[in-house]
Amino acid sequence: MKIYPKTIFRYLSVLLLPVLIMACSGKVSESLDGQPVEESAILLQYLEENGDLINTAPLPFLVEIDELYGSLKSGRNLLIDLRPRDEYLEGHIENSINIQPDKILDYFENRIDPNSFERITLVCSNAQLSGYVVAILRMLGYNNTWHLRFGLSAWNRTIADQAWFAVLSDTLAGKLETTANPKNSAGSLPVINTGMSSPREILHQRARVVLSEGWQTKGIGIGQLMLDTADYYVVCYWPLEVYDSGHIPGSVHYLPRQSFKSTADIKTLPTDKPVVIYCYTGQTSSYATAFLNLLGYDARNLKYGANSFTYSIMRNTPPATRAFSEEHIRNYPLVKGNEKSGNQPVMNEKTEQITVKGGC
Repeated sequence: MKIYPKTIFRYLSVLLLPVLIMACSGKVSESLDGQPVEESAILLQYLEENGDLINTAPLPFLVEIDELYGSLKSGRNLLIDLRPRDEYLEGHIENSINIQPDKILDYFENRIDPNSFERITLVCSNAQLSGYVVAILRMLGYNNTWHLRFGLSAWNRTIADQAWFAVLSDTLAGKLETTANPKNSAGSLPVINTGMSSPREILHQRARVVLSEGWQTKGIGIGQLMLDTADYYVVCYWPLEVYDSGHIPGSVHYLPRQSFKSTADIKTLPTDKPVVIYCYTGQTSSYATAFLNLLGYDARNLKYGANSFTYSIMRNTPPATRAFSEEHIRNYPLVKGNEKSGNQPVMNEKTEQITVKGGC
């Protein structure tokens, strides 16, 4: 039987029309061969082709304390405090805006024009929550977002006492392992299902989900980790030579800016147990934690990194940014009360200043 071109065209149109409709609606759950769409693979490719954030040269996206202090007079800078409301009201940087992480996307999309600011700086008490949120914002394209090195602990001694100084420890001194632990065999990426069609839509939906889950589920302390390290897949996110000199027992080495790539070792991470990532301070690992959570991994950031278990080694190993210390504190003033949550920072309001003695 002879089949004419018009007949073939009509046949293909009928066959493909439902697929085209689903694609245009942003709801695609199956590929043309009926197999589930691997959204995590689509998202990973998109992130690698659009900035490749955790493997990029500008990382980490940290602002130094004196630079932030000097920039506060500029009307083109916005300062966002991510801490819980009660902590913010107890003492914060004047004219900073208190926005919770689960509300940050709504704030950026509906209440301000992010591009109108030269720089948007996010702060928290220790720079780990802020690093986590900045990583997500930058993967969404907000490249004028930064966070303060060591967080508000570098701003004022009161916060440092409650945050960094409360956890600095040598609990694993003399107990580190020097034997390398093998990576898992390569497997599959996690399964995520936003139902969206484009990589950009998948990313946006995943960002909303991850930010809504709360920082409490994304961080873990050294005490909790050491209760039973077998419950976790522990990633040492250091250069190889530092890993070889001593690491948390059972931890596996992954190279910063290289290992978490589709062409490297990302598929060796397990999808059936939590992945705990640690670096020197917990600031750089917070970016990797955000990246992996977007892809669907159950990733946790080890709070304060190696400062929480081998502080003396970090303190005595250059550069000085490997460890938090008195020399990083400027003891700049905080203001109390006067919550700000409008579209723009409220300038020149009368506030109560708190200057605490101590620090540097």
